[in-house]
Amino acid sequence: MMERKFVGWERPFLGLAVDWLWSRREEMARMLVVVPTAQSGRRMRMALAERGACLAPKVVTPGFFLRTADERVAPDALELVAWVEVLERVEDWELYQAAFPKAPGVGEAPGWSLGLAKSLRGVRGALQENAMTLAGAARRMEGTVEAERWQALASLEGHVEKLLGRWGRTSRSKALAQGGWQVPDGFESVVLAGVADAPPAVVRVLRGLQVPVVSLVGAPEEECAAFDEIGRPVADVWNARVMPWPDGEGGSVAVAADPRQQAQEAVRLAARIGTPSDRLALGTA
Repeated sequence: MMERKFVGWERPFLGLAVDWLWSRREEMARMLVVVPTAQSGRRMRMALAERGACLAPKVVTPGFFLRTADERVAPDALELVAWVEVLERVEDWELYQAAFPKAPGVGEAPGWSLGLAKSLRGVRGALQENAMTLAGAARRMEGTVEAERWQALASLEGHVEKLLGRWGRTSRSKALAQGGWQVPDGFESVVLAGVADAPPAVVRVLRGLQVPVVSLVGAPEEECAAFDEIGRPVADVWNARVMPWPDGEGGSVAVAADPRQQAQEAVRLAARIGTPSDRLALGTA
């Protein structure tokens, strides 16, 4: 069950979210609160501590839902060993020519397989955000110019999964693709606090949870149509809006190459305008 709570945007989101949580402090110990980053989690815990004594909620980032409690899931080091063994056992690289036009290991120094294994494991790690394996990606790529390449990689992945199976393990990629993630015991609800974006795999997990999921949205209730069911901004709605810039200095736009230049430009403009610091607001994405 998913529910949105619109907490407004008249103040910074942290204070609004903490207000909402504090009003339910008797329930907080049984909440799993999801925040965008580890730093935002630290700030939330500090803000709650400043309110007074309480049993704080467990605060996590979206990556928490990409883990699994399945004891059969192989640690990264073991999966890497499996990749190395599979690569070194390949006798006919022509079977994988679509992915490797030049046979790996030929004329290379011993240990060549470790670098390739890390690269392939990295590709699988990237796909985990979509709860997808190489085989799943290959099915998606059928009918494209990259189809044979992905099929070759999926074939290697199959050998890795079989090897892990003989060791009594499974891969994290496979476990995530199969789904079935559940909230750990002791938590009765999940609260999304300012999570404006999340990997597709995390969204799928949230939609399938058997406990209430509440998304705190930093906007007023009248903006409900501009956010989806888990509180993410709906791109089509926001892209169609035109922001009325004021004329003159208050409406100027300066293009910056990076955060450092952006900061320098902000200092320059603030100094030129001469607004007292207690009357000046700065915001950045």
